[in-house]
Amino acid sequence: MVGKAGTASEITRTTATLDANVARVMEDLHPKLFRYARFRLERPEAEDATSTAMERMWRARRRYRPQRGRLEPWLQAVGINAIRDEVRRRFRRPATVQIHDLDLADQRADPDLVSQIIDVRRALAVLSASDAELIGCRYGLGMSNEAIALVMKQTPGAIATAMHRALNRLRAEVTR
Repeated sequence: MVGKAGTASEITRTTATLDANVARVMEDLHPKLFRYARFRLERPEAEDATSTAMERMWRARRRYRPQRGRLEPWLQAVGINAIRDEVRRRFRRPATVQIHDLDLADQRADPDLVSQIIDVRRALAVLSASDAELIGCRYGLGMSNEAIALVMKQTPGAIATAMHRALNRLRAEVTR
């Protein structure tokens, strides 16, 4: 006789399927979360924050409920929240960006491109945390306004407006 919870083999099979799906989505999200973290932190701290986010995502997998939405946005939210916590814990945003911190800072890097990256990172450091987070979600994680809205519990229209304003503030800071 099978109860509501199902047999042990059904539960094991469901758990294995969930674990495989979570592992696949996490593998896809890892580089995106790292890019998102780089919008907020220097490279070593971003690596640590991404590792923390991946660990938290794996531990949280059993709390996922399909009826509440798709797996990927749910895991993105868990990862973003973990990185937010790391940013808060470190309680700093870099005021300056040093050339050795750039991924492109080697002999082959275009000096104009390196200069532009420095200008953008300095401008990001001046923006509010919410503006930097929106820009990081869009360009670091590659999320759509709809996906950002789900994670931040706002409407897509509100996200579009906030994104437009954040990008205008970023442009103004870069051109200063």
